[in-house]
Amino acid sequence: MFLELCLAVFLGLVCGIVTGLLPGLHVNLLAQIVVSLCFSFSFSFSSQIPLVFLVALALSNSFFSFLPPLFIGTAQSDTALVLLPAQQMMQEGLFQDAVFLSALGSVLGLVFALLCTPLLLLFLESAYSFFKVILVFVLFAVVIFLILSEKGWNEKFWAFLLVLLVCSLGLLVLDSPLFANPLLLLFSGLFGVSSLLYSFFLGSLSFPEQKKKRQVSLSLKEIFLGVGVGGLSAVLCSVSPGLGSSQAGLLFSGFFRKSGKAVSVLSLSAITTIDFVVSIATFFVLGRARNGAVVGMQNLVFELDSQTFLLLLSVAAVVGFLCYLLMPVLASFLLKFFQCISLKILFLCLLCFLLFLVFYFEGFFGILACLCATSLGLLCLLLGVRRVHLCSVLVLPFALSLL
Repeated sequence: MFLELCLAVFLGLVCGIVTGLLPGLHVNLLAQIVVSLCFSFSFSFSSQIPLVFLVALALSNSFFSFLPPLFIGTAQSDTALVLLPAQQMMQEGLFQDAVFLSALGSVLGLVFALLCTPLLLLFLESAYSFFKVILVFVLFAVVIFLILSEKGWNEKFWAFLLVLLVCSLGLLVLDSPLFANPLLLLFSGLFGVSSLLYSFFLGSLSFPEQKKKRQVSLSLKEIFLGVGVGGLSAVLCSVSPGLGSSQAGLLFSGFFRKSGKAVSVLSLSAITTIDFVVSIATFFVLGRARNGAVVGMQNLVFELDSQTFLLLLSVAAVVGFLCYLLMPVLASFLLKFFQCISLKILFLCLLCFLLFLVFYFEGFFGILACLCATSLGLLCLLLGVRRVHLCSVLVLPFALSLL
């Protein structure tokens, strides 16, 4: 049994790295495949094995999905916000710093979540009911604040119009029965295809020279503040129905903007891992699934017993430590790889790959929806307003689901 669990951790880690490094391959998709295979084998092994695999898969994916978008501009819903300051750091030659801060933030977020787990088990159920009432209004207030925080009235107007269009698109796509993986086509268009097209036609087709050693140093106060604020926002959203890590970053985006790029990367990376650990606790206490990996767990077992819950938390701690060690090494390799190849050919291949994924899983209507999202992503880049507004694609569908 121990060897089987170790093998599940290893395979989950490898698959999480692979799905993290390939743009467009979301962990939710692989989780669905794992569940299908388990039912095909009729549970000929302990149910803990696939659960351990899913935890290792999802957690390692949350670490390594940070890397490819630094080079090619694609993003998933969980990494969309963190990439905005990280890509700015890369343009300044601070790639090593961005990777280190993301890995540090993710592992510190994991520690924060594990330490807060006993409190969550005590108060999760009551908090879940309380925040359901107020979070809709808070989220809309944050969106309005972000619009008003644009520099001039011209930018405010375009940001307002962009938010309206993005929210409308999100409402149409997420509530449509035509799409099985709506987040795939939405975020591929808003952040992936649009960034590739903009970089290909209007951007630079060469990487800025990167400094070989880290240049940014944070004080212990800044680290604790960044992880603390990230942890607070993640926990608040994790105990709120329907809110995930992307909305958590959106709620506290004003703090992240003022605190500087380094603290922002640290804090926003912490949010992703905290959200995943809390989602496991939510499944254990309330029996509710908050993301694709936990939905896969729910399809395999109706509820978690205490022993399995502690096992999954232990696996998360081990995988998080391994990812923290592996991420800088793999990042250095990727940097050398991307510096040696033609970015023009790379962007064309990635563009074809993303569109193929959308067409394969969603068909012709998926391509149309993806192109609509792409046009909004390009509009944001061309108008010069902040791309954080694109994350409001999830706000209106969430709000209407609670009203």
